[in-house]
Amino acid sequence: TNVSISPTSKLTEIGSSAFRLCHRLYNVTLPTGVYVNERAFKESPTNISFYNEYSCNQYGCSSY
Repeated sequence: TNVSISPTSKLTEIGSSAFRLCHRLYNVTLPTGVYVNERAFKESPTNISFYNEYSCNQYGCSSY
């Protein structure tokens, strides 16, 4: 499953274990500046992308 949060969303943070064990959540795209707790996607295969073109996963972040 892929999820995109609108770039104009007022979301500011995703807290610890918010999406823990979501085994079918593969990609999330978030607005620039959203804080994601390092444990928010614990034990999930989720890649996190931001609208300003960088991506994070359990191994760290990289830019395109």
